[in-house]
Amino acid sequence: MKFEEIKDEIEAGIDEDNAKANNEPGFEDGKISSLQAVLGHIWPSRVKNSGMSREEDTHCRLPIDMRQRLNPKLKEECFGNVIQTGIATVNVGELLDHEITT
Repeated sequence: MKFEEIKDEIEAGIDEDNAKANNEPGFEDGKISSLQAVLGHIWPSRVKNSGMSREEDTHCRLPIDMRQRLNPKLKEECFGNVIQTGIATVNVGELLDHEITT
């Protein structure tokens, strides 16, 4: 299989997961991003293979670019990164019971 075919297949899977998640009942207000769709597979897979018990809590930490979210905006000449860590916490059993399946 060529790289482009693999890339197209992965992108199609992500688009399918986005559509499936965005059509879930009770999720009318938001929109699932591609990153969220990919993490919806990676996080449960990592937890399943870690040997954690269903009673434990698990955490996912992601850097968030805050530069564009600041109000007032930073001046253009301001150099550097503005980063915050986003942390999601969930019970292992709950995460595995609600994982995305294809």
